[in-house]
Amino acid sequence: MFSDMLSSLISGLLIALPFIACFLLIVAAFTDLTIRLIPNWISVCLFLLFSLLVIYDEQKSEVWQNYMWAAGVFIGLLPLFAIKKIGGGDVKLLTMTMLWIGPVSGIEFLVLTTLIGGMM
Repeated sequence: MFSDMLSSLISGLLIALPFIACFLLIVAAFTDLTIRLIPNWISVCLFLLFSLLVIYDEQKSEVWQNYMWAAGVFIGLLPLFAIKKIGGGDVKLLTMTMLWIGPVSGIEFLVLTTLIGGMM
């Protein structure tokens, strides 16, 4: 009985995690547009939520690709941060977003983000 309740609670949590992550991304966009700052707690929460998803997800075989993709984006954006072409919050947020998106849609997301960011 307790096992069934715990299983349904975990299933509900797994369904809610992506929605919570989307909400955090909206909060990050709002704070970035209004005060030009992305709080560290948002990036930390996105990482922790993804880690929870990985721990309880049954399809763990390809999750390493998401981590590698995020690390690659972080390393690729560091030179832009060093020459002050992009902010540190943007680097953190794009890295965490890539963690969630992974390699499947990551290129399209980065191109779209670059185009929209260039228009602002």
